[in-house]
Amino acid sequence: MFLVTTKEEVMPGGAKTSKGHELRDRVVELAHKLGLEAKTEVKVARRIWGAQRRIDVVLRKPGSEKVLGIECKYQSTPGTAEEKIAITLEDMKHWPIPGIVVIDGEGFSDK
Repeated sequence: MFLVTTKEEVMPGGAKTSKGHELRDRVVELAHKLGLEAKTEVKVARRIWGAQRRIDVVLRKPGSEKVLGIECKYQSTPGTAEEKIAITLEDMKHWPIPGIVVIDGEGFSDK
């Protein structure tokens, strides 16, 4: 599942995202407004080559064991944006929890 924003759209707080960490912070801000707990850069496992796997944001409903991972992708210029999505989706197959991708930036095409 994807949540897509465009350069004209603004996430909560009224500011446009300009960098990946700012997009992540906007997602956390929205989660808090919805009454959800949010943790960032959550370590979940190691990749095949040994690198630490992290999930940008993990949400949890208070009083519940339900969790959702969110990977935030920002692309300011055209190039490898679509490749990033394919790689991200493949990586998410190895997450121990369900997840979605939130994308933003002018570098993503309409395809």
